[in-house]
Parts: sequence; structure tokens; C-alpha cells
Amino acid sequence: MRFLTVPEATEWARAHGFTFQPFGTQSRLDSSSFQVRRYAIPEDAGRRVALCRSLWESIRPERSEALLWVTEWGVWPSGEHMPLIRTLRAAHGESRPLIDAPALHFEASDDDAAFSFFMLSALFLWDCYLLAPSGESGVFLSHDEFLRIFTRSHGGLFGLVRRLEMLELETLQD
Repeated sequence: MRFLTVPEATEWARAHGFTFQPFGTQSRLDSSSFQVRRYAIPEDAGRRVALCRSLWESIRPERSEALLWVTEWGVWPSGEHMPLIRTLRAAHGESRPLIDAPALHFEASDDDAAFSFFMLSALFLWDCYLLAPSGESGVFLSHDEFLRIFTRSHGGLFGLVRRLEMLELETLQD
């Protein structure tokens, strides 16, 4: 597991077929070559954890490497607990603050720890991307309580949509 700076995360994304553009003080995925669907993130914490598990398994079916990139936090400070994140990051050897190294590159052996970071991002309603190494699919979670799924193929979209239908998520218009 390796924590990455914004330039390092941008480079990993580019090398795997994802293009990010500056968007204010953040970065935003250029989704023009993807099929995109948007869903509401459930309010219930248990349903959010189930959603995270489903997305995690969809983006990483062979438990290969992937990138988790937190692009915004602190929008809802009453719903987050930064000491928890600092402690979790420190437990994995990262002393830099989130702003200096907001992305996490991980391998199959890092699965449980990396999933913990993803799940906390969802529970805290942080903006984050989970990107597949194939460049075929990704997920964006927003502090505005929606998620977007990105896929390059109809088959990939169908698989993700089926998983999300089982969770009975509300489909939103983009």
C-alpha cells in the first residue's frame, strides 16, 4: 500500500487510461469516453457499507491493484472524525496529512485495509474515486450523497447496474 500525492495519482490514472482535469481546487475525471450512471447514496450506515462492498467487488473482481483517490473532504465536518483517519494512515506508515497524499494505491494483499479507507470515505461523505487498473471502470462517491459509475463497455455497465439494483438504490438523472 502506498499513499500518493495528486501528481502521482494523476500519473497512475493516466497510465491506466483515466484522464483527470483540474476542477477548481480539485480534480475531475473526464468521463466523455465512459457510459455513466448516477445513484443516490443511502442514508443508512449499514446500507452504505453494503454498497461499498458491492462497488469494491465490482471494480476489483480479481483483487488486483487499484487506486482510491479522495478529492474532497471536510464539507460535512460533523460527519467525519479526522483523528480516526490520521490513526489509520499512521498505522500503515503514512505521516503526511491527507491534503499532501490524498490517494492510495494498493495491491491484493492490502484488500482489507484499503477497503477500510474506502468505507470510511463513504461513511464520512467524502468525494473519492475508486479506479480499476484496467481503465475499464470506476466509481465516484460525492459529498452530495450520490455516486457515479463509469464503464467503457455495455457489459461492464450491465454488471455494475445489476449489483446496484440488488441494493435497491434510487437512480438519479445526470
